[in-house]
Amino acid sequence: MKMRQTPTIIIAAALALCIVLSAFPVFAAADELSLDKPQRITCAGGNTTTLYFTAPENGDYIFGALNASKSVEPAITVSCSGSSWSTLYNIGRLFCHLIKGETYEVRAGSSAGDGVFDLCVSFAVKATSIEILPVDTNGIAYMSTEVTARFEPWNAAAERITWAVDDDKVATISRDGSFNVATVRFMNPGSVIVRAYCDSGLSTSVKFSVRDMDTIYDGETKDAEIAYGGMISYFRFVPEKSGTYSFSSALGAGVRGAICDKGFCEMASGEGENFDVVCSLTEGDTYFLTAQYISGGVSGSFKVTLKSIPSAEVKVFCDDVELGTFAPGEEITLPVPKPETESGGVRRFYTWSGADVKRGDFDPKSETENGRTYTLTVPDSDVRLTAVYVWVGDLSGDGLVTLTDIADMKNLLSSALASDESCYEASDVNFDGLTTITDLTYFKSMLAGGFSPER
Repeated sequence: MKMRQTPTIIIAAALALCIVLSAFPVFAAADELSLDKPQRITCAGGNTTTLYFTAPENGDYIFGALNASKSVEPAITVSCSGSSWSTLYNIGRLFCHLIKGETYEVRAGSSAGDGVFDLCVSFAVKATSIEILPVDTNGIAYMSTEVTARFEPWNAAAERITWAVDDDKVATISRDGSFNVATVRFMNPGSVIVRAYCDSGLSTSVKFSVRDMDTIYDGETKDAEIAYGGMISYFRFVPEKSGTYSFSSALGAGVRGAICDKGFCEMASGEGENFDVVCSLTEGDTYFLTAQYISGGVSGSFKVTLKSIPSAEVKVFCDDVELGTFAPGEEITLPVPKPETESGGVRRFYTWSGADVKRGDFDPKSETENGRTYTLTVPDSDVRLTAVYVWVGDLSGDGLVTLTDIADMKNLLSSALASDESCYEASDVNFDGLTTITDLTYFKSMLAGGFSPER
């Protein structure tokens, strides 16, 4: 005879099974992220951990990287149904508005460095304080740094931030694309206070001490001081003449150097055991030179040198007329500036001014227009010459204005320059009808300038 099972027996069996199962703990899935329950994230070799979070309610949530290793820059991305949010790496927090019942993919890792951090998600709460996170409160003129405002506690909702500085002659500040990030541009040495404040009344500030940037000159060697790993040593350079310059290192060990324009954009760079960066620079413009160790963990110092490189081609101009292109150090013959003249016992000699031009002795057999030759040893950069003249009187009293008078004038002027006396014999150089101390001034200029002053 068939026995019919009663509901009582079935219920009893079910209860027995539940009692057995209840003896074992129930774990959440390894890839599940729960509200207010931190999940340890290990960052190594650029790997990313993927978790899933289902929103229990509609609302604003904060995903945060807590207790992060110093070497880690946490990166968090949350996405669902085409929507995506990414964390600000420098504070490791992410604000999202989520929909109840939706499951979101959460990716966590490090944008730089290996280490660990605790990933947590929580409902957003009202901020109780705000702080500024600068990397370093010591600034250098002409440079900039990024500052970030962070609200507390870690799961605080963000507020609108206004940035300000107390002295815009020392620094200026401008908001970046992110609501809580701004760039401070240091202008001059001094102290400046950077302030962040919100409409709710929350505010904070930080004080920067700004020093002048080290200046380097053509032909100078300086120490690139690297006080800590990853630091960059900066130098400011303003060329006195346009040309090609070399910025090089010595006694380095795995170093990098660069020449940047006034906006800190690299124009040329080099690296290795030592570097030698070559670049064409313009007279009067401002440039910034950088030096650093390639390895971020090395500190110390090494020598850097800046020097101009002689041009392979130099242009020579005479009274704005281009004479030609020559090699530095080449000796060339210049055209005669103007014929020599003599009138009233005074001879007018022309020469070239603007460089060290050699004027040969008078030679009546010379084929040049005035019997003299003019030569120039070409310098390292373009040179512009201008025709000027000097005056010489008949100092020897022989009725002629000759080379002897020039020698006599040199002796007289040498004595006058040494004693600053006004007793001398000379011509009325400035044509005022008198031979006075004003004329001596002209003659002093002639002697100091090799008899080639401009009038």
